[in-house]
Amino acid sequence: MIWSLLIATAAAQSTCADLAAPERDRLSVAWVSPMGRSVGRKAHVAVVPTAELRRWAEAEQADVARTLQALGLRRAADPPSTAWKVTVFDVAAADLCRPLAAGEGAVAGVPVCLTADRHVPGRYDGDGCTVDLADATPGLQVYSLTWEAAAAQGFCVLPMTRFLTGR
Repeated sequence: MIWSLLIATAAAQSTCADLAAPERDRLSVAWVSPMGRSVGRKAHVAVVPTAELRRWAEAEQADVARTLQALGLRRAADPPSTAWKVTVFDVAAADLCRPLAAGEGAVAGVPVCLTADRHVPGRYDGDGCTVDLADATPGLQVYSLTWEAAAAQGFCVLPMTRFLTGR
């Protein structure tokens, strides 16, 4: 009950007003998930721009727990007991959609996901961003796409600690 209230409050307080269209026809995006987690080829995954995630992590000097909070994937500030990974894809901007709470058409040059494709793991504000569960503010810009489209050009999987340290 309290968790639902927190998320409802976060969604009401957060807005993602600075959505931007992808600058290129292709871009690098990152899917953050627990080590060992896989999805079917038609399943949708939530991704964030890799450069945006890296810039944020460097500016915050973020560890795994803090990054998971910013991505709306975990509210606890203590280190997770499960290892996490970052899967980086080079995708066609045309394959992306925005998992918005409602709407049709396109927002900042990216189509809104169909209703069935909006339900990807994590907490999102409904306006195109993750909800930072540390303080219920907007986190990073989020997109959705199918695993099949994401993996079409290959991918790179890194332990999250390695992604965050750059080593």
